[in-house]
Amino acid sequence: MLYIRPDVTGRNNQLIEIRNSDYPSKMFDTALELGSTTVFFCGHDHYNNASLEYKGIRLTYGMSIDYLAMPGIEKETKQRGAELITIHADGSWDSEQIPLDSITKPKSHPSFIIPWTEIP
Repeated sequence: MLYIRPDVTGRNNQLIEIRNSDYPSKMFDTALELGSTTVFFCGHDHYNNASLEYKGIRLTYGMSIDYLAMPGIEKETKQRGAELITIHADGSWDSEQIPLDSITKPKSHPSFIIPWTEIP
């Protein structure tokens, strides 16, 4: 099931599409019960880099770096980047999205891809 919430936006003010999993889990309910979880960080969902708070828990998708996941994505750059997560000595944390365009001039596929054989 898909929910569009015009009143909920991500860091870049994009509208958030909220979907239910086809495989229900008790993970979020358990985190609420425990009361100690403050954030869930997830890998990426290609174009979705949303970060929002729900019931006191921050839910964050990191940015994507892929060039081959779906047709046409190699021409897009807005979704590319990294999520910098800083955990402080007192247990608090900060996160910051770092768009790829902010640290390097965008290059088109395939010249920007580093072959696996070149990674030390």
